Amino acid sequence: MKRFMHAALAMSLVVGLAGCSSSGSDSTSTPSASSTSAAATETSEVADTTFEDYWNGDWYGYWIGESGTGEFADFGDGYHYWDIGCEILLADDKTGKFILWDEDWSRTNAMCELDVTVDTSLYKQGSLVSVDGYFYDMEIGEGDWTIDPENTSYEHLVVFTATYTDPSNSDNTLEFSLIMRPWGMKWDDVDESGQPWTYNSWYLPLIEAGEDMPDEIDTSGAETTSQAESTEEAQAEESAQSTVKSLF
Repeated sequence: MKRFMHAALAMSLVVGLAGCSSSGSDSTSTPSASSTSAAATETSEVADTTFEDYWNGDWYGYWIGESGTGEFADFGDGYHYWDIGCEILLADDKTGKFILWDEDWSRTNAMCELDVTVDTSLYKQGSLVSVDGYFYDMEIGEGDWTIDPENTSYEHLVVFTATYTDPSNSDNTLEFSLIMRPWGMKWDDVDESGQPWTYNSWYLPLIEAGEDMPDEIDTSGAETTSQAESTEEAQAEESAQSTVKSLF
């Protein structure tokens, strides 16, 4: 069994990122003018970063279910999360690719692949805007997803929230978040319960050896928990929420 992830930490990261949301019809959160302005202020320290320097390359993190309906009704329980790899390839003309995979997929057999453009109207480092593509078996159209640079106190940590709707049954929906950083960055500033599952067993040894990101994520050495440990961690969730909120 996977270790329990404190969903409160993941959710607090999402709440702190008012500017990161999907903008399609399935979106559940759209930034207001005031929150967008605040986000721009919070990212002033990276305002001189170009979009290519900021985005291009490999990223690592996880995606986590926040809430769901139908078949995904229990996906907010703290166990439904998967570590991810991501490759972003942007050209000088502000067009490019966004390729995403998790533990069950790979770089060459991706869970999500998008054609994107870069919108620099709000941030010099740019926001990634979908042109077309897919997430699992759901089509992503022009402007459905907009992924902004970081807006929290965590350096170069991008959080994006969207909703998956089952194409064969619209009663099955899943609100989820992607939380990721460029490959090679440490997550020491994030509480252990909010770090990726394979962070200590797989990621740290690779980056400390100066290795590039592999095409697949190896979970074989990742920490697991017993049911008893899971129960204790679940009981600690409520108290963890107040601790997490203090980070912001």
